[in-house]
Amino acid sequence: GIRIKSSAPLVQKTIGVLDSRQIASHEKAGKALYEIITESWDLITSCIRKNRAVTEKEVQAFILERYRENNLLTEHLPLVAFAGNTADPHYDTGTRDTVLEKNMPVQFDIWGRLDVPGSVYADISWAGFTAPSCPAPLAKSFAAVMEARDAVTNFISRQLDKNVPVSGAEADLIARSVLDGSGYGYAVKHRTGHAIDLELHGYGGNLDSVEFPDDRPLIGGSCFSVEPGLYFKDFGIRTEINCYIINNSLVISGGSPQKDILLLK
Repeated sequence: GIRIKSSAPLVQKTIGVLDSRQIASHEKAGKALYEIITESWDLITSCIRKNRAVTEKEVQAFILERYRENNLLTEHLPLVAFAGNTADPHYDTGTRDTVLEKNMPVQFDIWGRLDVPGSVYADISWAGFTAPSCPAPLAKSFAAVMEARDAVTNFISRQLDKNVPVSGAEADLIARSVLDGSGYGYAVKHRTGHAIDLELHGYGGNLDSVEFPDDRPLIGGSCFSVEPGLYFKDFGIRTEINCYIINNSLVISGGSPQKDILLLK
């Protein structure tokens, strides 16, 4: 006669929400990550201009050094993918080490937290192309993921303004509807976002209606990523930002979301 109920809502409320100190640590980590993206693209630009070979692992090592200088910890190596490797949303260089050339897509996915007890992760993704302009297919798919990302944050903000709860599954469906409407539904390979707290993939609500549908509401103190991506045979592209909810409002943390593909200046 015992009824079994999920402990997920209890877990979310006890260890899946942030206090003001944790939010501050998340913001500080996010700001550092945004700066590291800029510095990493500057490195790539400099190498291309000087015709100096640069590999994924070299850029990865540069990012790790910048982590150390910013007092950041990470639980996995940052993702740096060139060319067709960007088509794998969970790419790991492993024994490969692709050399960067002109006219190649580049995908960054970097994450870290301050090296202090109780600090919270930040996790962002940016995309680039090693030329002064990018091909139409890349530009069009980037516009679609950017539209999906912004549709999610706008939807959550509107619902919070009306005091209407939003579940992670509902937010995921918003992104999928935009990508389906753009004709890219077939190229979606993962959920829209995940919870963030003391763990990179945390205990709060995930923006997921397919893999592990999450009907928990995104409550005050929730922190999560919004990271729609598209993956084709020859390339993939993803944009990722972090958000948290405080005083019944959605806050985009760390810095301004990517609006344009990174290009050679």
